[in-house]
Formats: sequence, C-alpha cells, structure tokens
Amino acid sequence: MNNFVGRANALVDQGDVEQAEAVFEEALRRLPDNLDSLVGYAWTAVLQQRWVEALQRWRRVLEVYPGNLRARLGLGNALLELGDYDQAEAAFKDARSVAPDNMHMLIGFARVSMLQQHWAEALERWQRVQELYPDNLRARIGMGNALLELGDPDQAEAVFEAVRAISPDDMYMLIGYARVAVLQRRWSEALERWQHVLAAYPDNLRARIGMGNALLGMRDPGRAEAVFEAVRAVSPDNIYMLIGSARAAMMLRRKPEALARWQQVREACPDNLHALMELANGLVELGELEQAEEICLSAQAKWPDKLRPFHLQHSIVERRRRMHERSRLNRSVDRNGLVTVFKIEQHNIGMFAQLNYCLFLSQFCSKNGVRPYFFLTGRGNVDKGSGSNWLDYYFVQRRVSDRQARLAEKKFENADYIEICDRYDVNEVISGDRLNEIQNKFTSLRYGKWLFDRYFGIQDHVLEVADKYCDRHFCKRKVLGIHYRGTDKYKEAELLSYDFVVAAVARYKKHFDVLFVATDDPGFLEYIRNKVTDKSIVVYSNPTGKVHFTDASDNFSKGLDALLDSILLSRCNLLVKTPSLLSAWSKIFNPRLPVVLLGRPEMHPHGELGVRGYGYYPESVLHQKGFFRGLRNSVKEVVLPTNS
Repeated sequence: MNNFVGRANALVDQGDVEQAEAVFEEALRRLPDNLDSLVGYAWTAVLQQRWVEALQRWRRVLEVYPGNLRARLGLGNALLELGDYDQAEAAFKDARSVAPDNMHMLIGFARVSMLQQHWAEALERWQRVQELYPDNLRARIGMGNALLELGDPDQAEAVFEAVRAISPDDMYMLIGYARVAVLQRRWSEALERWQHVLAAYPDNLRARIGMGNALLGMRDPGRAEAVFEAVRAVSPDNIYMLIGSARAAMMLRRKPEALARWQQVREACPDNLHALMELANGLVELGELEQAEEICLSAQAKWPDKLRPFHLQHSIVERRRRMHERSRLNRSVDRNGLVTVFKIEQHNIGMFAQLNYCLFLSQFCSKNGVRPYFFLTGRGNVDKGSGSNWLDYYFVQRRVSDRQARLAEKKFENADYIEICDRYDVNEVISGDRLNEIQNKFTSLRYGKWLFDRYFGIQDHVLEVADKYCDRHFCKRKVLGIHYRGTDKYKEAELLSYDFVVAAVARYKKHFDVLFVATDDPGFLEYIRNKVTDKSIVVYSNPTGKVHFTDASDNFSKGLDALLDSILLSRCNLLVKTPSLLSAWSKIFNPRLPVVLLGRPEMHPHGELGVRGYGYYPESVLHQKGFFRGLRNSVKEVVLPTNS
C-alpha cells in the first residue's frame, strides 16, 4: 500500500494530478479505509478545484477518522469555495477543538469573515494569525486587504510595504498595494503599481483592468479604451472591463457607443447589483433618465434591502423635477433682482432639508446675480406668535432690504410662487459635482458655508443660547460630539444599533473630556448614559428639561432645539454621527469640523453634503502632538462599516 501512496504523491509533485488520482483510486479499491489514500484522493480533487467532489471525499475521511485535523480543515475550505460560509465556519470550529492554534484553521476563520464582508472581524482574525505566526505573509496581506475595506488605506499601505520588503513580487501584495493608490485617488501612482503587477504577472486581467481605470482617473480615456479592448480580446464578458469600456466611451463623448456598451453590461450581468448601478449612473450622465429609473425600480424589486437603488432612483426623480424648477426659476427673476421662493410644506420635508433647498437656490442666485428672499411656511410650522415665515425666526436673510422683503411677501399673498412639496436628494443638491460647475476655489463644504454666510445669518437669540451653553459645558474642554438619528429615515439610511454606535464612540472617547449627545431617540440617550460611565455626558435641553425628540410646546421651539443641537455639534472637536441632515449641517456651520460618519459606504456612496471618501482616523494620528489642530484642518468625512 505504501508503494501506491508513494507513487501517487510523486505524481502529484510532478504535476500529473489525474494520474495520481487514478493511483489513489486503485489503492482504495485494495484497502478502502487507508488514511493516506483517502486524504490523497481528496487532495487530488482540491488540486483540480472540483469542490463538490472534494467535499464528498473529505467527508468520507471524517466518516472513517472523525478526529482527523486535515480532513476537518479540508472540509471547511471546500465549503468556503462552494459559498456555504456558515457550514465552513462550523467546520473550522470543529478543527479548533482539535488544534486551537492551528495556522490553517485560523486562516480559514479569517477567510470566512473576508468572504462574508465582515471586515472588522476579518482584521481581528488576521491579526490573530499574525500574532501566532509572525512570518506568515498571507496573514499580513489579509490584514492589509481588511484595512482597505475598512477605509484605512494609510495603515494598509504600511502593511503592504512591510510585505514588499520581504517578498517584493508577491502577487496579492502587489494587487493590494495598487488598490491603496486607487482608494487614495493617486492615479499616476496607481498606474505605475498596476504596471508593476503586470510586469510580474503578464496574464493578470485584474492588473490590466486596474491600469485602464487608473487612466480614466487621469482623464486619458483614449489610452484606457485601448487597455480595455486588449482585455476584451482575452475575456469578452469580463464585467469590470465592460464597465470601464463604457466609461471610456462616455468620456470620449461617443454617446451611441457608450449606450451600446452599457447595454452589454446589462446583458452580461443582469443579477449583479454593482454592475446595474454603474449602468444606471452611466445612463443618468448620458441624460437617459427613463432607462436609468427603470433599472433602479427593477433593482429595488430584486434587492429590497439594498439602499443604493432607492438613493439613485430618488436622485433621478429629483433631477427631473429640478430641471423643471430651474426653468421656472429663470422665469421668476424680477426686474428688481429678487427671486422669491415660497411654499415648502413642513409635513413633506424637514427643516434642514428645506435649508438645503435654500442653499441650492442660493447658488442659482449667486451664479445669476440676483438676490433671493425665502418665504418658508407649511401647516406644521404655522405659529401666529412667531410669524408665518418660520425661516425668519431662526435666521437673518441678508442682501435683501426691508422694502424688498415686503414686496416678496406681497407676491406670496398673491400666490405668485414656486411650490415645493416633495423631498429631494441632498447629494444632488449640494454634491461636489454640481457645485464644482459654479465654484473653483472652495471645496463643496466651504462653498456651502460661503453661500450660507452670503445670504443668511443666525438670529442673535439663537447664538446667545448656543454661546451660553458652550461657556458652561465646552469652555477649555475637548468635546466629542455624538449624533444618533432615530428610525424615521429608514429609506435614506440604515438604522444602526445602539451598541455599534457606542462601540464607535469608545474608539475616540479617551481623547476627550466631555461627550455632547444630540438625538431624537430617548432610548439611545439612556443607553449611552448607562454604557459610558467614565466620561461626562451633556445634552442640550430647553427650559422644560426636554431634548428635541420630545414634544415641545410648539414646532418653533422644537425646531429651535434641533437647530441648537446642530450648532453645538459644529463647535465640538470631533463629531461621531449617523446619516442625518441635522448633523450634516454642522459641516456647513463649520466646514473644518472632522466627522466620523457611521455606516456602510453603500448607504451613502457620496457621503453627505458632497463629501466623498471613507476611512478611519488612524490611531497614530490621534496620538500626534498636534492632534486637535490637525483634526480641525481636516474636511474629510470618514466611514466605519458595520455588520449590524
């Protein structure tokens, strides 16, 4: 029997796996329960990537030898390749009971987390492998890839550079190293790194596609198209090649060709959400709004738990509506250089959403040299004691005389107004792409701040309350702001669990003296007070002792509480927040406010208020001498992915 096994193993070493498999089969006919033959027979299926057969053969080994470690590991890896992640994890747990620190078992656990996209868990598991087996390059590369997915390219780059010093031509390291430059939008550097991958591995399609995308980032669609066409000759159905090729045609302004290529994407990947959303975005850019909306509606039906199709479809609807509104705006400019925007129903959109619309209209006015006056009303905000235009209760409208304001109100009384009664997508209203058309020296947020300061001011009675609160609670203290939005925005942003938000807060709280909490959820306030007992927690409360999630005496008081929360959050040293316009407006009040935006990137693919880019603030930055100065100079939103 040893002769059979020895001969088969020699054939495996020589690369003749099929012949080795035949020898193992003969050995098992002679002695069906021989361990070496059973293991070798299973291994030949693994080498040929016949995972169903490999699974069956590993199970046969375990039937005869239930405690065999190699069989348990082989079973877990086969289940991984077949996409059964829960069963794979169970198999690795069985292996752990036999050998708790086995390297292959630990790697299997880490792979399960990676394939399930549980990036934080994957990072922890790769770190465990690296702690026990410091020379294991696979663990280091896994750590780097997990850090990339968590949005920390700086840390990932350090990991890949450490691997590079040991194994400069490792394919997976080179790919990860190139991805770092891609995520940081360092396109020329990304191109060089992809070229390095291709030099070492000429048949690597991922590197070729990466080169094409880097060239698109460098605004060189002609060269990018040539790269994608070279990939097409080898792999005509590669989805990433098809998407890149369509983008290249768009940048070259060949609309019919771009449409045809996007149609290829749709035909090739009808069940790929990423591909369909790229297709829909491409159609939107080409002005084919009906086709894009149809794709979004179809995706919503197929993936009702994914937010991206809902976001994009909503954006399409609002783009179409705003095109109509823009034309009406052009006709509404009077000879006195005054644009009056009237009715925004409070029960349809909220206070900060209305403010966003005001900023959108302000950039129109700024571009066209006219002065706006905003008259915002609605059933929810009618308060005779405070006046019918609720905006004037909170804000000063600049660049408009009292006489012009009276004229605007008279126009309103005569029903000469533009009616705005629907929600709109904030990413479209104040996104970088739209604002970049009319500004060049400001970032999107700074431009928003400039618009706000140009046309608005905050009423003195509001600032007086905010100043007194800061003098009492913030003075000479390092303050961590926390905003948790409740359940009423489930279509706009995924509801995050209390424990996840508090865990994110725990990452940063040690650097601060006090925590300022703004929320419309009384349950969250109670939860964080019970969980965070080592720091002073303060909230803003009105004279009744209630925060803004409770019933105020009237809507003006409730709105005032919410506005004060937003202003106070803007005065913190760092803001940890869930997606919400209330806290997003803190970035308008203070564009330099550093923010940790909680949630998955697909929840808000363009950030909030035009801020793009995701990633952690590295711990090394937090410990630098100039930490708080550095944070204040940052305008980057960051994302912590969650598995909640």
